[in-house]
Amino acid sequence: MLLAIDIGNSSAKIGLFEAGSLTASFSVKPDSPDSAESVFEAISSEMTKEPSRAVISSVVPATLPAFEEVARRITGSDPLIADHSMDFGFEIDYKPVEDCGMDRLLAASAAVAMIGFPCIVCDLGTAATIDLVDKEGIYRGGAIAPGLRALYRSLHGETAKLPLLDPEAADNVVGNSTRTAIASGVYYGFAGLVDGIVERIGRLEGGNIRVIATGGDSEFVAEVSKHVSETAPNLVLEGLALLYERNS
Repeated sequence: MLLAIDIGNSSAKIGLFEAGSLTASFSVKPDSPDSAESVFEAISSEMTKEPSRAVISSVVPATLPAFEEVARRITGSDPLIADHSMDFGFEIDYKPVEDCGMDRLLAASAAVAMIGFPCIVCDLGTAATIDLVDKEGIYRGGAIAPGLRALYRSLHGETAKLPLLDPEAADNVVGNSTRTAIASGVYYGFAGLVDGIVERIGRLEGGNIRVIATGGDSEFVAEVSKHVSETAPNLVLEGLALLYERNS
């Protein structure tokens, strides 16, 4: 059994794979993500089986040593740590390649395996990334924008009176209260941001390109987006399992 750990900006997502198939997944937010004991407690409390191998990716370098130690403790072996020199299943056109978020490459790798190329991959979480694997099967990069919750925090933090709200779907584009007006602006505005970038990227490839989305806000956006209808909540974990198969 393979333990896959995707360390993100706000939480870590954990997946267990048997024979290449995801059998369980959960998210953890350790009280001290740079403490091995805190990470071990958070992960082990959710574990029902004992994996023998592990693969880890991280966009938060400071927390990687703790997760690496925990993976070693759980599996009894050294984990594979994802890095940019590995085989992702495609050529990468990004400069410098080390600056490209590992989660972006992993999501794109899984998307290509799932739906082929060309494809547009939207990862809608703390930040929103919208990336292209073109008709030649080359990862070209894409766009990075604020995530849904970042927009809510920005409205609150940069104004004197607007409250900090939790994300919610807007029933009407015309909000008749401050709460519903913010919900409308962020909900439809964020979906419009995603759709606008997808449309522009799609035109570069001559149109008729499949779009797949992942991340914590992908289902939320898919409800109103013109172009995001296909979602895969565990795309980065799937990409980690593929990376392990190719590089172990």
